[in-house]
Amino acid sequence: MLALGLYGLTVVPVDPLGLALLVGGIGLMVLDVRARKLGPLTVAGLIAFSGGSVLAWRDMAAAMRISPWLIGGAVVASALYYGFALTVAIQSRDRIVNAQRGLIGLVGEARGRLAPDGPVYVKGTMWRGRSTGSEIASGAAVRVRGVDGLILQVEAEPDMGRPDEPAQPADR
Repeated sequence: MLALGLYGLTVVPVDPLGLALLVGGIGLMVLDVRARKLGPLTVAGLIAFSGGSVLAWRDMAAAMRISPWLIGGAVVASALYYGFALTVAIQSRDRIVNAQRGLIGLVGEARGRLAPDGPVYVKGTMWRGRSTGSEIASGAAVRVRGVDGLILQVEAEPDMGRPDEPAQPADR
């Protein structure tokens, strides 16, 4: 695609300022997505993108000019894609990663034998667990040490009773 695009730029005369504005506008929108927000960079990017689209091929013959409707449609599509779809997708991924980090350190219960994989009950939900050490018996308390996708990396917790019961104070 890149080779065809470069070939097209050598065949059709392009205004360098218009091409720079077009590419710069896309770059500004990408920067705003990387910043995880919809803000002034997206607006500036859309303005540069539309201006660059008009300027890049303005000296073409009337039969070959780009339609203003096509440019407007591309600007609206870019606004929806960069300003909404990518931003929402990145924020959604961040929420999942933060939720996974919140599981680390919690205590749960092995609901089956972990040799090395098996069911683990943590924070009111059944998970697939993987023992980081030796085999863990069913009913044993486990502590989450890491998260790999939807698999919890767990290790046996020293004998402390059931995970959903408060620890009993030692008798004196």
